[in-house]
Amino acid sequence: RGGDLVVDGVRLGTGDGYTFHYADESKDACFTDRSAQHQLAEAMTLAEFLERSQQGGLYLWLVLLQSKEGILQRSALAERLHEELDAMDWDILKKMSDLGDLGSLKKLQLFCGVSGTVTACHYDQSQNLFFQLQGAKRFILFPPLVGSGALLPFPIAHPRDRCARAALDQSFPQSHLAHGQGMEVIVEAGDCLFLPQMWWHHAT
Repeated sequence: RGGDLVVDGVRLGTGDGYTFHYADESKDACFTDRSAQHQLAEAMTLAEFLERSQQGGLYLWLVLLQSKEGILQRSALAERLHEELDAMDWDILKKMSDLGDLGSLKKLQLFCGVSGTVTACHYDQSQNLFFQLQGAKRFILFPPLVGSGALLPFPIAHPRDRCARAALDQSFPQSHLAHGQGMEVIVEAGDCLFLPQMWWHHAT
């Protein structure tokens, strides 16, 4: 459903074609790094993405719901998926939010990639509940202070200032500070993972 919709949230892989980095295009004024300008693929239909992503190199990151002035607004794809969204157990989600004092829902995002996709180590600025819909994903998490001291974060106001410069599969100068500090979590279809704000996470 929704295969004919044009989506503009398709990201391009870097390096091996399967690794994806977050970059904020609004923060590229102070640095010569232009990674934020080369992260988006051309717009394509959802069906085209699903077909082309089988060869790797593409990753979908879409906002389905977003709160504006306290009202959740639906994207075009969310409108197509209204039956699935309406069938969600929102009461359980609210109970989880109340239990963790997470506040009200601000955004619901959809991430879609093939096996082998890597989301490079970064942190988020909000509390997250990550639901695995299909397949499995491996997370490695580091507490905020460990990440800031060991993972060589980009400087503030850099397009990738929420990202680590250190690659976890390579040796780097401060790597000894992270030894024994990470937590590995495997989430499978139907699982939910709480990602606290400012916690570094690397996903494969």
